[in-house]
Amino acid sequence: ASSRDLVILYEEEAEEWSAYLKQIFLDQLNPKSIHCYKVGCPNDLKIATPELAAYRCKLLVLTPGFLTALTIPKRIHLSKILQPSDEVVLLLCGVPNSDELYQLVSIPRGSCELSSDQDAQDYQSAVISILNSGEVMKIWNFELLNLYIR
Repeated sequence: ASSRDLVILYEEEAEEWSAYLKQIFLDQLNPKSIHCYKVGCPNDLKIATPELAAYRCKLLVLTPGFLTALTIPKRIHLSKILQPSDEVVLLLCGVPNSDELYQLVSIPRGSCELSSDQDAQDYQSAVISILNSGEVMKIWNFELLNLYIR
């Protein structure tokens, strides 16, 4: 497995959620490939953006506090991290939908959305299917390349 499989992005109020999510993936992924990132200081986020964007799956714990804390610099950095949409999972915690996120951060719609009342298997299957589809694409691209070279 890649050393950058899953990054869990969250604000302070979702600290317990991030710990829980990391825990449920420990059996399925290399623990070193899972990273929890608290979106705090915009400067730290700016520095971390290229690294965070390189993760194969980005799981955002979307809470009211996350939306409230979205300053313009944070929005800019998140727009670079939360794409492409088929690598993003939004976990809605205490927010009715993702509309406000899409209004504040210019990212394409189409991310997988889950709610906080779903169970661990739903979270696991959403993330694992993203990671697996990435593997399939790599293999598919490699096959195409081989056909082209022949």
